[in-house]
Amino acid sequence: MNTHFTRIKLKTIYLLFTLLLGIIILSGIAALLYIDEWFQNKTMLQTGLLVGTLLPVVLLVFTCWAFPAFLFKPLQQLQHSIHQMAQGNTSIQPNISATHEIGEITIAMQQLSTNIQEASLFATSIGEGKLDVEFTPVSKQDVLGNVLIQMRDKLLHVSEESQQRSWVNEGVAVFAEILRSIHNIDELSHKIISQLVSYMNANQGGLFIVNNENTEDIHLELAACYAYQKKKHLKKRIDIGEGLVGQVYLEKDTIYMTDVPAEYVHITSGLGEATPRSILLVPIQVNDTFEGVIELASFQQMLPYQIQFIEKISENIASTIANAKINERTKHLLESSQRQAEQLRAQEEEMRQNMEELSAIQEEMGRKQIELSGQIAALNHAAIVSEVDLKGNIIFANDEFCRMAKYTSEELIGQKQSIVRHPDMPAEVFIDLWATITKGKVWKGEVKNRAKDGSHYWVAATITPVLNEHGRPVKYIGVRFDITAQKDQEDQIKEDFVQLQTSAEELQAQEEELRQNMEELTAIQEEMTRKQVELDGQIAALNNAAIVSEVDLKGNIIFVNDEFCRLAKYSREELIGQKQSIVRHPDMPASLFDDLWATISKGRVWQGEVKNRAKDGSHYWVAATITPVLNEMGRPVKYIGVRFDITAQKEHQEIINSKIVSA
Repeated sequence: MNTHFTRIKLKTIYLLFTLLLGIIILSGIAALLYIDEWFQNKTMLQTGLLVGTLLPVVLLVFTCWAFPAFLFKPLQQLQHSIHQMAQGNTSIQPNISATHEIGEITIAMQQLSTNIQEASLFATSIGEGKLDVEFTPVSKQDVLGNVLIQMRDKLLHVSEESQQRSWVNEGVAVFAEILRSIHNIDELSHKIISQLVSYMNANQGGLFIVNNENTEDIHLELAACYAYQKKKHLKKRIDIGEGLVGQVYLEKDTIYMTDVPAEYVHITSGLGEATPRSILLVPIQVNDTFEGVIELASFQQMLPYQIQFIEKISENIASTIANAKINERTKHLLESSQRQAEQLRAQEEEMRQNMEELSAIQEEMGRKQIELSGQIAALNHAAIVSEVDLKGNIIFANDEFCRMAKYTSEELIGQKQSIVRHPDMPAEVFIDLWATITKGKVWKGEVKNRAKDGSHYWVAATITPVLNEHGRPVKYIGVRFDITAQKDQEDQIKEDFVQLQTSAEELQAQEEELRQNMEELTAIQEEMTRKQVELDGQIAALNNAAIVSEVDLKGNIIFVNDEFCRLAKYSREELIGQKQSIVRHPDMPASLFDDLWATISKGRVWQGEVKNRAKDGSHYWVAATITPVLNEMGRPVKYIGVRFDITAQKEHQEIINSKIVSA
């Protein structure tokens, strides 16, 4: 309504101005028409001149006053305000009370100035780190306001990620200090789970550790339980595959549940009990060695970065638990050895006459040990490799396969893999083998084979499917290691053990003075059995997949398998084309590699133990067999290296040696 009234005033001014011009024109015409009469009547002439002069002047003065007041002055103020705003000064706003179009422009200018000031204050708050300040854009078309909101949201996201990284790094440092300072498994378990429940703001948690002392009864035991800032003294046994904890042992993977069954677990406090909102189970493992399971229950859902944090520290926990187990076993062995030494010193005079017999037995044990060590070293020969198609037809067999099977390559190609199957092997083994590899999974096992001449040989086999881009098998590669000597040695050890038992029975029939000594002989026999168990474990460890690489005549790497990349911690692209010395450890003497090249360049096989260095600077030991590939003239064209990881044995031996020296 005000705008309409203003328009009426402008139109009125325009009409008055038009009327003024009309009056001036009419006055001129009247003056021309009645000029003679006016001159005859002086009074009329004076009146006409007065009216004709004053009225246009009054109208002209009014028009000159009205136009600047209603139009020019507001425009000047508006122009000044726009110039100030263009220079960045948004505090000056035009003070125009007009209600016509200029007034509407003024109101829009004032609103724009207010919007810019609010956006500036919001940007200042963001710059000061006050990311929780409320700000609402004027509309969806408010470019500046929406950009500031996006900037604030991105800064909030960056801040949240920074807080998460800081939380993870602080947690890693806290648990690293715990793992470094505590070596007793019980104390370590309680400290880990109590600190983890507190750090994760969980309500309760448990730490299960694998008990594999009896290989026929492997299970998990609840080593520590913590809830509501109190240590819980509970005993619980979990069999393999039992419940979620047993499932984690089988699958070796994390389980996170938010839909927790009502009967699974209850969190109890002084206020009552309730079902948790989330359950997290993380395997404690490192380098495929499984040590236990961490289980947490919480009323809150756990975020992905928190789960990744627990998975990260679980590897360090696994290493520490493994070392603690080794230390405790070594400690028990040392204590047992010391007790036996004290008993021997107390019975030294009484045992004097039996020392010769004991020495003979010890010498026999040493000889058996040397024989067994030689047989173990014999297992480190090059692998027995073959490839078959999807129907089981042999499409490739290497020289070692032909040598063991006593067939030529031409006799094997195109034949079924069952050509070397021994009738003693149950059909269920091969049914399980094919059921596994046809699903794209790796099969491992021990197989008794029959050679062309009817003789048998045992192999530790790893059958790996080669998958296409759709994840379907296109062929199968079998990598085997000859364990015939190990099997024969087991039979020989059983016979020796029977002979020792017979000798023990004969000794029991001797004089009474030898009775107490027989207990020592029995202990020695038990020690031999324990040694045999350890040797069996070492033999079984050699049955893992080999670390394989190929180099040309100049030592440049032309092929590496996945196991080589995993241990060396290089990608395949980083290794291909590099010298084999990229993994050489500076501790290894140059003379060893001079001997290696001198041997293989003559077409002979070289074997030895080598200390290598991974990409991250860590070291690992391998038992290596370097075999030259010869052309038809008997000259090397490339070299294939087959290695086995022996790092654990080396480190274990160093620990035992240091303990014995310190004892």
